[in-house]
Amino acid sequence: MTADVVTVEATTPIRSYVDTIRARRFSGLPVVDGDGKPVGVVSHTDVLRGLVAFITDGGPLSGDLVTRRRVSSKLMEALMASVPVPRRIGDYLDQPVRSIMVGDVISCAPDTPLREACALMTSRHIHRLLVLDGDRIAGILSATDVVRHVAGVPRAV
Repeated sequence: MTADVVTVEATTPIRSYVDTIRARRFSGLPVVDGDGKPVGVVSHTDVLRGLVAFITDGGPLSGDLVTRRRVSSKLMEALMASVPVPRRIGDYLDQPVRSIMVGDVISCAPDTPLREACALMTSRHIHRLLVLDGDRIAGILSATDVVRHVAGVPRAV
């Protein structure tokens, strides 16, 4: 588990979120409201899904655009189409993170056994689990954290 959790506010532009995860080499972050309470999670996959939906539909996520298998082909189709992609991508990146986040906060308590946390991550098909102490983020457990723990590999500094 990582106790020093980097978060992003729901109102943060997607562009700023992308800059943060690129700089920190993260694949996703918890989304918080103005009071620091968790309201969702956003990942690099959500950015791609949102981009595909924005370019192809000009609107919110819908239908087959949210399936993982179709993201790559739909993105390539959109990028190859004769639409003003650079301007549209800029418009997309100016939208708030709340427009692409997953609003279902899946969490566990700080004293949840690792086996239970892993079972929850597996059953919900998620790569990160918020560790909540009441309504505050106490940490985040990622699939990478679990693999490092099982393999006995120390966390990179």
